[in-house]
Amino acid sequence: MSSLKKKILLVSPAKSGTHLIVSILENLQLTYRGKLKICSSKEGYYSLSNTFHTSFKKYFYKLDKETYDGGKLLPINNFLGVVNCRHPADIFFSYLNYSFENNNTSYSNMNFKNKKELIKFVYENSFYEDFFKSLFEYTSWSNFNNFITISFESLRNVALEGDISENTKRTLSYLINVENIFELIKNSFGSSDTFLKGNIGEGIEFLKNNYPKIFEDKYYVKYCDFYGYEYSKVTEPLNLGSENKKIQIFDSRPKNIQITIEKNYHNHNIIYLNNKIYAIPFGVKHNDVIKNIKKFLSADDLDEIKFKILNSKKSSKNWIKKILGV
Repeated sequence: MSSLKKKILLVSPAKSGTHLIVSILENLQLTYRGKLKICSSKEGYYSLSNTFHTSFKKYFYKLDKETYDGGKLLPINNFLGVVNCRHPADIFFSYLNYSFENNNTSYSNMNFKNKKELIKFVYENSFYEDFFKSLFEYTSWSNFNNFITISFESLRNVALEGDISENTKRTLSYLINVENIFELIKNSFGSSDTFLKGNIGEGIEFLKNNYPKIFEDKYYVKYCDFYGYEYSKVTEPLNLGSENKKIQIFDSRPKNIQITIEKNYHNHNIIYLNNKIYAIPFGVKHNDVIKNIKKFLSADDLDEIKFKILNSKKSSKNWIKKILGV
């Protein structure tokens, strides 16, 4: 068990089997730690945004354009990433069933004459997104060397059929002891009513009967091709073996280098150093920081260090003289 990864990043398209992955992680005694932050280091599983449904394009565009370091201080490469996939027809079908029924969303009560009108509204009008283009973005996560890709179909086959391919077994071995795979996934699959509705192939029949035009959608096809799904039939994807061959987990953040995160915050400069955030009061010279680093306010999160600064007396000239011995 010691060789298994216990720090996990979960990225999941909506309606692709997120609850099942979460149940597996919980049954592995992993705790959800929330959104990944600069100094996240505790064992458990994390999201990259406020949800597991993290758009690749939006996430990295924001990091590149709106952060001081382009996100390089986030320990993304230091965690085992898990991205799950599911046949796009079933994702689309599940999305329609969930989003427009039973007040599940703020727009559940919209009225349509029939399913074809509903599909046309979501697909042709692009509702609030280009559905399959947005879904295809999630394949980018599978390109990271520290991410494994797990298909909903493979997990379902393990849980209900007791059938597991060598590729799936190898992939899951990063998370689960091989001898516990069947029992763990079966227990995880049966732990919520949600999974009892997770049938495969219903989306294919739904589209055939109502809107077969989607089978020709550019991004529907690209998603299928990337993971190795057939366009009009649901089986386990064929390309995950090649996606999951080389997993490399490493901490790419700089060591022994002071990096300023924010200047002039209530008479402090906030810096990053070796997986910790520190508040350095004005008046402390650069050469004195390293020698006295443990004496300064520290935190694992930017908001936390700002709170400490606002509630601390460790900024006066007398305090600075005391810690520096002058």
